[in-house]
Amino acid sequence: WWTWIAFGIFLLALVAAACGVLGWRSVERAAVWTSPESVTADAAAHYPQGVSANLLRARRAAQVGDVDGCVAALRAAMRRGYNRFEQIDVDPAFDAIREQPQFRAVVSEIAAGWIVRGRAREHPTQQELQTIAYAHFVRGERSEAIAVLRRALALGGPRDALIRADLEVMGSSPE
Repeated sequence: WWTWIAFGIFLLALVAAACGVLGWRSVERAAVWTSPESVTADAAAHYPQGVSANLLRARRAAQVGDVDGCVAALRAAMRRGYNRFEQIDVDPAFDAIREQPQFRAVVSEIAAGWIVRGRAREHPTQQELQTIAYAHFVRGERSEAIAVLRRALALGGPRDALIRADLEVMGSSPE
């Protein structure tokens, strides 16, 4: 039975060492979660071809006026599943190239994905419809955007006031 006691002590020491290592690693990794920027930087460092890395490349390229580099990075992010056209459309990092046709085209392409997915939903929510309307608006499809916003308003819900405001911005009566 001394063998079992020795084995138990060994297992206890092994578990204690594992807890120490994992605890140390947790404290070390906790620093990553202090800001959205540090999470993004960590993701980019661990996945250099991932969405976060490509978005960082796109922002950097945009800030120095490299339209082609920015568009290539956004397309790479899109291939990895990135679909937040509305974030790109308002992110000040893209201000230097915002009106460039190649940049507008990639934002429009990403927005088109929302429209396709939205049409496939049987019962979209008001928020989903509002995003689809914004996708149409970004693509220059004003009448389609207004029609989708009116559909969202007819659905009724907590976003009614926001949808009415969107309709007014587009120069359309909410009713």
